[in-house]
Amino acid sequence: MKYELDSEQARVRQLMNERDMSVNQTMDQIESLTKELTDALNKASMFQAQSLIAEVMFMIMISSELEMDVQLQNEVF
Repeated sequence: MKYELDSEQARVRQLMNERDMSVNQTMDQIESLTKELTDALNKASMFQAQSLIAEVMFMIMISSELEMDVQLQNEVF
């Protein structure tokens, strides 16, 4: 009887250790995924900002070209 109780207690300790290791591994994975998602979000935000800047620069360029065309047409007429 004593041997069975000791054996069961050892099994419970082993299961608790396995559970703790699983929890720790899961928490590490969650932390790693959180960092990856944060990095991806930051990169996406940066690319969106760069895209907006490029769009504004393009619009300025087009606007300048149109303004020059209008000036040339005014000079011709």
